[in-house]
Amino acid sequence: MTKTPFNKVSEKYKSEIDALIAHISSGDGIVRFQFLDHLASIDPMDVKDNSAVKKMLYPVGIDLPVRESITDPYSKDFVEIAVFSGSGYIEDKDINYSYKSVNTSQSHGKFLLDTKRIEDAKWVRQLLMSNYCENNQYRDTSILPKFRYIDETSERNYRMSQRNVRYDSLALHRVMGEKDMRLFGASMMWDDNLTYDELNDRIGEMAEKFPEEFLRLSDAKDRDARVYLMRALNSSLVIYDDKNDKIKIAESGEVICALDASDGKNVLTRFVDTIARQKNGDDVLSIIKNMVDNSIREKKKAADGLNKVPVPKLNKDKGSTIELE
Repeated sequence: MTKTPFNKVSEKYKSEIDALIAHISSGDGIVRFQFLDHLASIDPMDVKDNSAVKKMLYPVGIDLPVRESITDPYSKDFVEIAVFSGSGYIEDKDINYSYKSVNTSQSHGKFLLDTKRIEDAKWVRQLLMSNYCENNQYRDTSILPKFRYIDETSERNYRMSQRNVRYDSLALHRVMGEKDMRLFGASMMWDDNLTYDELNDRIGEMAEKFPEEFLRLSDAKDRDARVYLMRALNSSLVIYDDKNDKIKIAESGEVICALDASDGKNVLTRFVDTIARQKNGDDVLSIIKNMVDNSIREKKKAADGLNKVPVPKLNKDKGSTIELE
């Protein structure tokens, strides 16, 4: 007669599952799950603005996976896991499986198990180790997942952190003056002719919809790197060698920065990422800053010379004749 060793996972894996249960049950012993299988249905009575609202419909009865084979992540052994009465080596013909069906039709696909109840506690362990559990990091990915456990603690902390990021982003936008906004707009390669209101609205929208990106791009060093490289490129002080992915001094052809891999990012973003990673990143930025600042000073000096108003001067040797200097 065939005897099968059930639930013989390693002690290390057992401890990991215990720790996970303690974490996701939030101290009340309740572990929550979400089914992934659903149908999108249109309720003819729920139509707004001539567009039907789709509702997710879940089956009335869903059978939980009572027995399956998994791989122990530590022992690397194949293990049969099941929920049944008894434990250890059991003759297959004598196994009394504990079948369980849950109704999720009225709970948006969610169901919960109470680990303070022995039967539920067994099911929690079974489901957390199951290959059908989407967020089981050790699952067999060739099997289509059917459910996931809900990590309320982590999800709550994530939501709170996202709110804080959004608050910080909107707060930063509110204290930005027009000069800061113009610099930010220049770093994003936006139209220099945008009015203050147009620029303010565009920055505000970015701060609201993409807070993390906005905060990163608002960093003074990142912003300066974008602005100065763009000005250097526009003034032909440096050139971008797209064939070799390098920034070069236009006059000498000297390479001052080899950019990181593209990954779909534009040149300015890649430049910021590259100098942040390289040890001599500050030196590279300093070279470009000096080139741009010197160029601006030279242009200003030249413009001042062209716009200089000649000063009338009395030529004493020629009586009342006036000469211009």
